Amino acid sequence: MTKSSERLWLVGILVVATVLRGGWLIVNHHNEGNYWGHSLNAADMAMQLVWHGEIGQFDPRLSEKYHGMAKQENRLIDPEELDAIDSQPRKLVHNYEDEIGLALIMGLVWKFVGQMRFIYVQILQVCLDLVCCALFYFSGKKLFRNPSLGLACAASYALNPLQIYLVSFPTPYPWMVFLSVVLIFILVQYFADRMMSFGRQMLAAIMLGLAIGLTTWIRSGAALVIIPVAIAIVMLARGRNAWALVLAMCVIEVAVVSPLLVRNYMLFGEPRVTRGVFWHTMWGGLGAHENPFGVVMEDNRVAEMVLSEHPGITKYGPEYEAVLRGWYVRALQSHPGWFVRAMGERLWWLVWPIMPKMASFYTAPLWALALWGCRTAVGKYRIGWQKLIALGLPSFYFFLVVIAVTAPNYKYVAPGYTYLIMLAGIALFALHERFQGRCHYEDSL
Repeated sequence: MTKSSERLWLVGILVVATVLRGGWLIVNHHNEGNYWGHSLNAADMAMQLVWHGEIGQFDPRLSEKYHGMAKQENRLIDPEELDAIDSQPRKLVHNYEDEIGLALIMGLVWKFVGQMRFIYVQILQVCLDLVCCALFYFSGKKLFRNPSLGLACAASYALNPLQIYLVSFPTPYPWMVFLSVVLIFILVQYFADRMMSFGRQMLAAIMLGLAIGLTTWIRSGAALVIIPVAIAIVMLARGRNAWALVLAMCVIEVAVVSPLLVRNYMLFGEPRVTRGVFWHTMWGGLGAHENPFGVVMEDNRVAEMVLSEHPGITKYGPEYEAVLRGWYVRALQSHPGWFVRAMGERLWWLVWPIMPKMASFYTAPLWALALWGCRTAVGKYRIGWQKLIALGLPSFYFFLVVIAVTAPNYKYVAPGYTYLIMLAGIALFALHERFQGRCHYEDSL
């Protein structure tokens, strides 16, 4: 394949990806019938950033009105549609239950464009997804030393129907997918190549620390992905240098997230980077299964359970979390067998998801193609199993952390599928070669 045809194919893949994502966004930019609480919660804080320059705070009375309007109309409502009087200064409250990173991005974008409309954040997410397509191309080309395989990986990502669906929602989840793709790209470009200099690998380690730390501001589940990334670096780089690289990465991440630690300690007495509703999520996740605890997987129903027994505590506050932590620990101690079965169900749901139901028609074949891609990578392209496993560790972390916490809705585990999408691209290319070879054989007869 010539350089010009390679570039032409890449441009074509990016154009197709743009048309698919842009077309869906035009149809669904208000998410009719499926507005998401994360978007509204981030908008609550973003509005105060735009109006008053306050970070991580919201107006409870305005929030109640705003969420009520969205629920009534069953769609995302742009803050531009609110009355002008809503922007007047009121008593603000620091947000305990959500990360503030998405609200910061949303507020800064709205300040820049001069309008508080979700479409601008959604367009930004589409652009990030196009970057993911390009990174898949460079990763596949570098790993297999074959531009055609790089194009196959990019096409596999560009045509992913669930990612096309997910990227239209202004939530933290597309940003987690972006992190997952960036991790694969950096590991392939700088660590899978044994000829890479230590200086360039150190620069890559710093970039990894920055990427993980910044994404933790958006979704706290990203914080511990540094553990599988560190293991991957040790497996790929080896020697004493690997530990120096891991140390540099960890120091950078801690430096980036330290303002979150300080903020949460000063405001809530909790030196943490995670969301303030960790145990709420853990307990609510039990409701995805038939359970002996009477739990329903719905935020309001979980809150009603707690507040009915403890009416004096604040919803989604530290005392609220303490109650749910106690309930969860006692449930685990009294029904260990049930928890084992629940974890088994969650593992199966990675292959055949129940939320959304349409995901199963894509993820089950994706697993099959990914396994075929592994076999092709090892057998035909001589990629060692150790390298394949190391590159997949960060993605599989997102599977494991979700399984441990809650039911694996596709939006939660989407970052885990990124590596499978790359491997599926290899399988699709092998299918293409086999079909092309058969056609040539028939033509020669």
